[in-house]
Amino acid sequence: MNNFLKAAEEWRDQCFAIAKEAITLAKAGKTRDSLEFDALKTKAKALGGNALAYLYQKFDQAVIEHNDEISAKENQNGPEESPKSKKFLLGEITRLSTWGKRGREQLNACMDAIRKFYPQALADAERRKARGERLVQYKTQAVHLNPEKLSELMSKMEKEGFTPYEISIIRKMKDKIELTKKIKKSAATSSAGSTKPENEPEFVVQTHEISFDHIHRNSIPELPATNEWTILFDETGTDFKETAFGSNVSGISLGRMIALLVPDYTELPPCKDYCHSVDLLLSEVHAMQQVLLAHKCGIIGIPVNALYRIHAEQWFSCIETLLDLILRLLPINGKTKLKIYVEQRGKATAKDDYLLQKTCDDCLFHLSRAFPERSQAFEIESHIIKKEDHPWNGYVDAVAFCWSSPNGKMILNESGWEGSCLIGSSPYFLRYCIDTMEHEDVISPDDWSELLKNASEQTNSLEKSLLKNLGMIAKQAPGVWKNYLDYTVMHLNSKAIDMTLLGKQVSWLSCNAPLESELPPRLRLMWLTAKLAEENHRGSVATHPAQREEFIRLSEDLFEEDAPLTCNAALNLAVSYTDEYDFESAQKILSSWRTRRPEVPGLQYYGRLLSSYGQHEAFLGRNADAIPFFRQAINTFGRLSDKGSAFLDVLQTSAYLLTSMMDCLPDLTDDFRREAEKYFGGKIVNVAPRLGVSTEDKTKYQHHILLRYLTGTASTPEERNAYLDSSEKWSVGAGHPWEMIEFYRALLVAAPDKKILHLQKAYDIAMTGEGTLHVIAAVILGSLVLLQPEREKQYLELVEQCAVEIPALGNRVNILREHVSRKYAPLELAALILPFNFR
Repeated sequence: MNNFLKAAEEWRDQCFAIAKEAITLAKAGKTRDSLEFDALKTKAKALGGNALAYLYQKFDQAVIEHNDEISAKENQNGPEESPKSKKFLLGEITRLSTWGKRGREQLNACMDAIRKFYPQALADAERRKARGERLVQYKTQAVHLNPEKLSELMSKMEKEGFTPYEISIIRKMKDKIELTKKIKKSAATSSAGSTKPENEPEFVVQTHEISFDHIHRNSIPELPATNEWTILFDETGTDFKETAFGSNVSGISLGRMIALLVPDYTELPPCKDYCHSVDLLLSEVHAMQQVLLAHKCGIIGIPVNALYRIHAEQWFSCIETLLDLILRLLPINGKTKLKIYVEQRGKATAKDDYLLQKTCDDCLFHLSRAFPERSQAFEIESHIIKKEDHPWNGYVDAVAFCWSSPNGKMILNESGWEGSCLIGSSPYFLRYCIDTMEHEDVISPDDWSELLKNASEQTNSLEKSLLKNLGMIAKQAPGVWKNYLDYTVMHLNSKAIDMTLLGKQVSWLSCNAPLESELPPRLRLMWLTAKLAEENHRGSVATHPAQREEFIRLSEDLFEEDAPLTCNAALNLAVSYTDEYDFESAQKILSSWRTRRPEVPGLQYYGRLLSSYGQHEAFLGRNADAIPFFRQAINTFGRLSDKGSAFLDVLQTSAYLLTSMMDCLPDLTDDFRREAEKYFGGKIVNVAPRLGVSTEDKTKYQHHILLRYLTGTASTPEERNAYLDSSEKWSVGAGHPWEMIEFYRALLVAAPDKKILHLQKAYDIAMTGEGTLHVIAAVILGSLVLLQPEREKQYLELVEQCAVEIPALGNRVNILREHVSRKYAPLELAALILPFNFR
């Protein structure tokens, strides 16, 4: 083992030595087409692995840094007194002349400097400029040429003295463009039917649902069992040491380990003459991707920084960790032979097979402690090989290339491997969940929630495979399902709601709910309430009369058995009515509770009832009547023995109080400032910078309240500037009220292009919701129409959609319609359409 690690470190050191020579060449003004650089390429190719890619990266980075250093030194005394050196200017002309239009201004400045300070070098400068511009012309021509004409162009370039590297750029660029078109066309076909306007800016936000219907075809647990597997390991990146855990490690140098699993029933065709993927055309790499997607074989990979951080090389640790997971995930049916092939690294060769075999034996030993019978099923034969020693080695190299190289990113995205087969989360946590579920059938609600958090909505991951298995158990065991439901209810009551996670929790619970007949009435009401609460957070108006009738029936039947539960159900049902703008019905739902003593629902729910009474008054525009209810609710929460829970309720109700007080300004200015300082924990001018850069769920409502105030007439320039000063660090979260945060940011910034950007983000976030959020989206889009009149048709279509979704909007729909001609200011339109805390 020590010999192998020593060999791996020697290989890495040789990579660093070659990179150091490359940096020296860059500082000497050498280019990629120089003989000296060719010699370094030969050395890097002989080393294998990612040595060549690492060489290119370090050389190009050094060229840029060197030119910047020269420029900085020569600018110290001012450009007029100390002109840039001739060597620097000629190097810049060589570089900028290949940039086309975007480098023209800088190129002309360099040519002017040559004419002024170094006229004797003008002929050389003109030659370099002409050569670069000719290369640009050839690039432009190549895009439109068929293969035959492209070959003719490349022959012409060779005769004109262009280097093999420059000629290969033409070929690879043409290939990349063609492949990009092909992938985009395929994606467009699969997403046909999208009605998004062509010119509408794109802002991607997270969705909240998670599907368990399909798992990736290359996911190991989905493959049929067999008696023999071939497993090939390959790495990408050069950094497998502690430095890989730093924040500055580049994507291409970060160490990653990938395994390709080929069962004996899959007739995977051999790769053509083996070649490193970095040297192939992207279309050739894409072809290998298509082969892997078409055949039943498994893919799994981890980055080194997903492991525990230690002061040592972790290349071997990556192999061990991956094999550890494979032995747990691989479907088996009796005796199973694994033939393992690991591409050599550095000087480690077949003579070190015994070290790899020891690692395999260690993995079997660890497996035997958790799964004694399973460990007996495996027989492992391992080999360290050269690149060309196995006909399938090119496939795993192609996956590694796609994962680490920027050029392979579009192939990676199309494949769906990232997140599903190439893991970003902790392999140790996955192993723990696998072991726990095997021995205990279920995992704790905390671990369940963590699995959901790690499971991407867009990809089909190992986490989803585990959650799918867990769901099958929960469907048959209502008690197990209820544990996760209770945890979700606790999340809802926390007031620091992670909308993305909540959506996943409810989605999983919906997919895996036991048959309704198996749910006792009390549990049924709990589940309906949790579902309704999540829908309310999305602004949904899809609650059907039959559902509401069931709510009311169950609440009446269970009132004497569990009054707090029925009170919570009524509170959530009232919210569903306010989302529909039916504020009178919301009041009516809670009317029977007005005569109940506090001890009937309990002090906490009694305080929430008082808060709801105040909200309903505020929704109807009676803010002066709402404020006393909010104050009474806050006092009630103050009597709770659980101060942690009381704090969250006080915080939420204080937000309602401040919202109502804002709509009474300037009459309540002094009272508002006193309450605001209690709510924010300090003066607004001091907390604004902190909230401005926060995306935490626990502060998003404070952030919303702050901006609602800052865009009003009562705020001061000092307070607004305190918030705007952090604008370079602003970020965006998911779900409500982030659409309003972005809306108010748009009103604070001055530049029209920035206003459009923030309004577009706000609109995109609002459109991920339903019903009520669509009305908010209409107000936001109405503000965008003032800056982008061409979107008027899109705006009016959304208004009509809102009129259908929420009939109770009434005259508000007419106001939205007449906005096209009246052109209400953004805040004016928001005040007319969005009552109380909807804005």
